[in-house]
Amino acid sequence: MLLAHRLIGNVPKGSTLAQGLFGPVAAERVRLTKAAVRRSVALRDCADINTPEDLDAIRGLSPDLILTVGWASKFSPELLDIPTRACVNIHPSLLPRYRGRYPISAAIYNSVRESGITYHLMNEEYDQGAILLKQSVWLHDRETSLSLLGKSGRAIVDSLDSFLDAFDADELEPEPQEHRAASYAPRFTADDAWIDWRTPTDRIDRKIRAYYPWHPCYAFHQNQRIEFSECAIDAENPESFPGEVLAVRGKSAVQVATSDATLWLRTVPGTGLFRNGSSRSDAGRVKVGDVLTSHPLSLQPSP
Repeated sequence: MLLAHRLIGNVPKGSTLAQGLFGPVAAERVRLTKAAVRRSVALRDCADINTPEDLDAIRGLSPDLILTVGWASKFSPELLDIPTRACVNIHPSLLPRYRGRYPISAAIYNSVRESGITYHLMNEEYDQGAILLKQSVWLHDRETSLSLLGKSGRAIVDSLDSFLDAFDADELEPEPQEHRAASYAPRFTADDAWIDWRTPTDRIDRKIRAYYPWHPCYAFHQNQRIEFSECAIDAENPESFPGEVLAVRGKSAVQVATSDATLWLRTVPGTGLFRNGSSRSDAGRVKVGDVLTSHPLSLQPSP
């Protein structure tokens, strides 16, 4: 465990190349893998940790504690029984609020001011085990899932030593969760990430900040999908059609009219405002006066 903590504290800075090629989530995995290799920490990659082979590998370590961060697969009863002390998950919310896979996105979309991390015992139900330790994280007005992910990661690093010390000393009293007070972070997919320019601008803004990097929000230009990673609310809508392009800056920034304001949006790093294979001078370029649609033109819903 101490090796793991030192590993987290010495993760090298993100590679621009890795982030451009794989996106920020996969790039983080590249960073952690490089750090583990540098410090001779054993790695095991698995699609399903509950296979007999992986269970045998974990038993061979004779662990007292299994600690998980960002792990989405359910532990089998056999895996939960392996450590002599406990399996503990670090969940990026203040449980029982926002159980589920996307608590960070839920916090952003719902504009909460306080989030945090929770160390909790693992059982056969997701995020329902007794709480061992919590630490709050405060959000600012323009928080994004990426920035909150970073704050949550720092909170884990800052609290891990004290958690391990208290755990080793048996000083942590498990506190059952108040299940009646529980809420769940809704699961979302790429099919949910399309932008409806007719909805209130604040809702579009929160959605873009919440969905990236897992499922970037998108619109279509000439049936070409354009994904966005950042946005900022600008002026009131100058009576333009929702989705109409009002300004373009460079290859990646565009101002779009909504139902009640305008939004400046930036495309996902490594992409741009051009149709695949197009140049800046041909019809594939997004131009002032164009309309970004919520669906490909052939699939536009009837009014």
